[in-house]
Amino acid sequence: MRPDTHQVAHRLAGQSFDSGGTAPAAGLRAAAVIAGIDATAALTGSLSGVGYHIIRLLEALDAQLLPGDRLCVFYQAVDREARKRAAAMLPQSARIQPVPVPFVKTTLHKAHRFFARVMLPAAVRRHRCDIFHGPAHIVPPIRRIPTVVTIHDLAFFKHDLSEASFAAALQQAVAESLGTATAVIALSESTRRDIHEIAGRSAGVRVIYGAGNFPTADQAAPAAGDRAELAGLRVAGRYVLYVGDFNPRKNVPFLIESFARLKRDPGFADVQLVLAGNSRDAKPALEVHAGRAGLGGSDVVFTGRVSDDQLRLLYRNASAFTLCSLMEGFTLVTLEAMAYGVPVVATNTSSIAEGTGLAAELVPLDDPEAVAQGLRRAMAPGARREEMRRMGLDRVSRFSWASTASQTLALYRETARDANRKAAA
Repeated sequence: MRPDTHQVAHRLAGQSFDSGGTAPAAGLRAAAVIAGIDATAALTGSLSGVGYHIIRLLEALDAQLLPGDRLCVFYQAVDREARKRAAAMLPQSARIQPVPVPFVKTTLHKAHRFFARVMLPAAVRRHRCDIFHGPAHIVPPIRRIPTVVTIHDLAFFKHDLSEASFAAALQQAVAESLGTATAVIALSESTRRDIHEIAGRSAGVRVIYGAGNFPTADQAAPAAGDRAELAGLRVAGRYVLYVGDFNPRKNVPFLIESFARLKRDPGFADVQLVLAGNSRDAKPALEVHAGRAGLGGSDVVFTGRVSDDQLRLLYRNASAFTLCSLMEGFTLVTLEAMAYGVPVVATNTSSIAEGTGLAAELVPLDDPEAVAQGLRRAMAPGARREEMRRMGLDRVSRFSWASTASQTLALYRETARDANRKAAA
């Protein structure tokens, strides 16, 4: 039986996540390692949350590689654009070696399978990697080379995806990766439990938290021209912010219903709900849902995809941030909101409490009135709002990409060392 997420929040409230993992004993130098990592998810298509995680991890790993270490960054060389993206996005370092891998164009499913099963393993062996990391749910078996796979979440086993054939193929590939990988990184305790429950694996699974795109002090402080820029996004006055995509597990219709209850309170009649993210496909149905909930055309703002500068603008001026997801592997947007001093209201499900601890208002998943009440407490001037802001800033200080990279690099060395010992035995 899973522990209640409030219990998880209490247990983790005082825990620090910046210990940096396992370090070599004093006076001993860690053995040099040649690690390979598949950055395809970050360098093809639009940059998703997984892709962002990969890029920030690479940047942090680069800062911690020792003399003699090398990081080979493999990616699908689908076209010239992929190579341009690699040149622009990957860290420029003597210890990081971009490795474009030819992509044989055939049917999409066959092409990806051929890349993963044939082209990528061959490239990894050619570069004599000591270990290979699949940071986006999937890692191929590679003869005589230990592998690590990162599982962000297993939502696609629990919640419907738009294409059943894609979901089935993804489930099969992830299950195979969990069966063959030497070590597994789970981004949260919640995901670690899901790996055990869904895939039956508990050995060799290590929780390594990520971090967010945290602002500098200047970026977090509201600026003189902010109101004019917000007006360009059709935002005026107080607003509740949501940042993310609009797939079913994000539970945005429930969020809209909860917000409608907040708006019925005369003290919050002026508040807008700002939904930041690519909502193109979901917007028509959500607008209908908002209308049925009694919300007017200006009450809910769909910004569409926003730039980094626009996202910082929205974060630093928000009155509150809310996330009503059905399931999260490890959510960074709540941490990012808290880094701007914005109070957070979120559903108490899966890993959300692991990130927020007691700094957020955690509310039941099926109670829109509880969400509305949480938003009232978060937005009303007074001791609770200031407490949430203070606790949120303290909470954010416990997460860093330096810690994520340190623990990941320690796992690389440990896994490669153990594999060498077994091979020599």
